[in-house]
Amino acid sequence: MRTLLTLFLLLGALTMPTAATAATPTAPAPQLTRLSNSLTVLIQPDERFPLASLRLYVHAGSTYETPREAGISHVLEHMVFKGTENRPKGAVARDVERAGGYLNAATSFDYTVYLTDMPAAQWKLGMEVLKDMAFHPTLDPAELESEKDVILAELQRGEDSPDNRLFQHMQALTLNGTPYASPIIGLRETIRSFTADDIRDYIRRHYQPQSMLLAVVGNVSPAEALAEAQRLFGDLKNDATVTPPAPIDAEKLLAQPLTLIDGGKADGGKAAVPASAKSEKAAKPAKTEKAAKPAAVAAPASPAPTVKIEPGPWNKVYLGISFPAPGFGDVQSPQLDVLAHLLGGDRTSLLYRTYKYEKQLVDSISISNYSFERVGMLYLTAELDADKLDAFWTALTADLASLSASRFTAEDIERAKLNLEDDMFRAKETLPGLASKLGYFQFFTGLQGETNYLRGLHDVTPSTLQDLITRWLRPERLSVVALTPEKSQTPDLAATLAKAWPAPARAGSDAASAAVADKTEVIDLGKGRTLILMPDATLPYTAVDMVFSGGNALLPADRQGLASLAASALVKGTLPTPQSAGAKAAGIADGLDAPSMEAYQSDRAASLGASAGRQTFSLGLRQPSRFNDDMFALLGQVLTAPAFADAEVARERVNQVAAIKAREDQPMGLAFRHLTPFLFPGHTYGYYHLGMPEAVQQFGVADVRGFWAQQVRQPWVMAVCGQYDREAVIRHARELPAPDAKPATLSAPGWNKDKGLDLHLPGRNQAHLMLVFPTAPLKSDDTPGLELMQAILSGQSGLLFRDLRDEQGLGYTVTAMNWQSEKAGFMIFYIGTEPGKLEQATQGFKDVIARLHADRLPDDELRRGKNQLEGDYYREHQRLGSRSSEAAVLTSQGYPLAFNKQVVDKAAKLDAEALRALARKYLKVEGAYTVRVLP
Repeated sequence: MRTLLTLFLLLGALTMPTAATAATPTAPAPQLTRLSNSLTVLIQPDERFPLASLRLYVHAGSTYETPREAGISHVLEHMVFKGTENRPKGAVARDVERAGGYLNAATSFDYTVYLTDMPAAQWKLGMEVLKDMAFHPTLDPAELESEKDVILAELQRGEDSPDNRLFQHMQALTLNGTPYASPIIGLRETIRSFTADDIRDYIRRHYQPQSMLLAVVGNVSPAEALAEAQRLFGDLKNDATVTPPAPIDAEKLLAQPLTLIDGGKADGGKAAVPASAKSEKAAKPAKTEKAAKPAAVAAPASPAPTVKIEPGPWNKVYLGISFPAPGFGDVQSPQLDVLAHLLGGDRTSLLYRTYKYEKQLVDSISISNYSFERVGMLYLTAELDADKLDAFWTALTADLASLSASRFTAEDIERAKLNLEDDMFRAKETLPGLASKLGYFQFFTGLQGETNYLRGLHDVTPSTLQDLITRWLRPERLSVVALTPEKSQTPDLAATLAKAWPAPARAGSDAASAAVADKTEVIDLGKGRTLILMPDATLPYTAVDMVFSGGNALLPADRQGLASLAASALVKGTLPTPQSAGAKAAGIADGLDAPSMEAYQSDRAASLGASAGRQTFSLGLRQPSRFNDDMFALLGQVLTAPAFADAEVARERVNQVAAIKAREDQPMGLAFRHLTPFLFPGHTYGYYHLGMPEAVQQFGVADVRGFWAQQVRQPWVMAVCGQYDREAVIRHARELPAPDAKPATLSAPGWNKDKGLDLHLPGRNQAHLMLVFPTAPLKSDDTPGLELMQAILSGQSGLLFRDLRDEQGLGYTVTAMNWQSEKAGFMIFYIGTEPGKLEQATQGFKDVIARLHADRLPDDELRRGKNQLEGDYYREHQRLGSRSSEAAVLTSQGYPLAFNKQVVDKAAKLDAEALRALARKYLKVEGAYTVRVLP
């Protein structure tokens, strides 16, 4: 068994003889550069062989196609070999092969990749050919018509393969209602319909530099490789909006009926696709989660497995079972790889030993975790004789229904981890494998993705596996397809399954997912204490955030910076005190100095931090769940007996002054440090968060203790997210200090009457410009619109970037930022540019605003912004800590837990006229503040 990722990583290794030389342990780190047009260049020098492997990844695969375009990505992949503007038919491959190189391309659901493996001396030719193929295919109409016959023959060949046919059926069933339900190769009718202009239009829309990665791996000079990449690709323009793909919640993908066969007979060779994919709206990536259900088949009243039998010209039974699963970037993906390996990854796996070796019911059996970009599929396949199907199916369904992590020993789990890790590192034996590995991770998750993947493997425990089994191996999500010999007697698979593993009854519209879903609890502990419990069994980790009212709101103006100093000193030691039973059990010494406190946390792979805000004071814990009791005990000691030792307060005072100076050395740091003091003079919002150096240097232990004595009396909210013992957490929370003061409150700030602020950083080359527009507080009804406006304006495909950078070339960074708090809000237009272009940049901002006032935004701009908001929301909520922090902060300020999601949902309903009205209301040039950082 190999996972989809591993198959891809090994693809390069299979294209040429494997070298025996081991990876150099001291290889330099990859060099990552983003060109001015946002095309990413990844360069990995490797001198083991006189070779270079190059990959050009494009975010353009079958899930980016409309229903009418089904298969166009794959057709384009074929056509790039039929001639380019610089190379006639046959010359593309001929030029590469003449130089001793290898040329290929591949299309997947989420991307297309063009690749060349070259002798080191010919790597420039390889890069030139990639550019030529991707951007300059000839697309001769006669060649296109000829190639369609080749592709249709390929489609037929795939349908003749039972393994390929089985996968397509399973894909269509399991991922029904998503762009992944359709085959990559496309459909007969769509393939036949494509014209050269259709393909050119597809290239124009999707082959944008901002959506590409060029990987160069091998015996090359990084400087030369980057210079050549700049020469070949640097002048390409982003001339179309790139809409980020919408996330797909795998837990919402319940099995649904799908017509794959007609009257129990084979469907005549037609590729199986969900009915929902036949509407333009359903197949757009941006509409994935709202795709219509198949019109021809009503949804079942209760969730139930889908079982399809397709007789055909087969000698064996080819059985497939699948469940929807998270995508490649999800933290559960490597965990599911471990589970798949344990169940059916090799000859030591549970199902292989049981059904192939011991019971001899199957010829082969395996399980793979297919992880695509946005969703995945846990896929079991078995090949067996028809007369063994009944016995096999009866035993298998019973085993799946009773499956428990206790079936796997510690040695089994470690073996699975080792083998999966070995698959990863074996890719490094060859340069093509290394190029594919680095490119794939960088393209989808960043270079840190490999580290995160391996960490995910290593962190799997029996508890993790049990959670995965409970969460994902559920009968209502199960899809089954059996390709059977035409004249064989097929047992009633559905009846056997229903008896052995019944699906839960539907209790409401979301009952299927709610059957095992964890629920958030909000518990009022009394006396100004609120506890929020957010269980998440994904990982054996816990995040805790405790937010007090207070922070800067407790300080007079002459004490600015004291709250930040107290926060940093708070976690630097505890006093000797009569210890609680919990502290003793946790092994906390009777008084910890700063080094001992750091060691205590490090020994548990944990962290405890504190910070101060305008109206809050926060503490955060992060730890493996098995250390929850220890870290709660430490938190209690910090809150009740902080040391505030003279030496530590002095050390943190020095650090804070140094941080002020370091921030003011950075143009943007200087601008943001002075921004709110300029906008809101005399108000708490206008405090210098770190204070002024001369004032901070005067603060002593007595000042810090005095502030903390006031702060610890404030009401607090604690949010706990992850794995934990519910009763233990409640007990720990009740043992923490109870507030006895009213929450700190603030009045609305007054705005500065001056409209301009110039700051100076001598010796710098660039100037920085911010136009600041007063808007509305966070609770305003306009908040969703302001968030959507910011999303539309910012980003590499945003209006500001396209206008001021791409078209006018005024600066490297151009963006918009939306800031809202309880009492005020503002939106910033920002650009870093040459001093001589400040006037032009200001006019550029004004021109964009004038258009927003005059014209309604096009539909594609609205769609991009809405998708960006939704995508950002889910990306930001992947971490346990982001969720616990959000819950604690929102609740402490009186907002509902779902506030941020409600903002996203409301923004999704806004139209172009609402955005124009909002621009007219708030984006008023005459009322804007100007902040400049000048050389």
